[in-house]
Amino acid sequence: MKITRKYKKYSDIPKTYNELLNLFMLRPIHDAHELDNATEVIDMIAGYDLNKDQEDYLEVLSTLVEEYESEHYPIPESRASGIEILGYLLEENKMNASDLSRLLNSHRTLV
Repeated sequence: MKITRKYKKYSDIPKTYNELLNLFMLRPIHDAHELDNATEVIDMIAGYDLNKDQEDYLEVLSTLVEEYESEHYPIPESRASGIEILGYLLEENKMNASDLSRLLNSHRTLV
């Protein structure tokens, strides 16, 4: 289910809490498919100047995602350095230094 396909612009995103509930009901997340749908909605509305209803909805949905992820994808209590973490993220996303430099909009020698 691709929720964001029909919402190409921020102005098309539901403005009221009830409209957002009609888009994606707030309920506990039970599996990876529900998690994907929830994060798709978060990606759709996060980063904008939201009204109160949108802020409240995003806060509750983010809490539900956080609960699911902390149970199913716990972050190990390691003492990894920032460089080790960055290396891990690059590897997980199949990226190299050139990809990171493009992402950061900087020269690859800086990365």
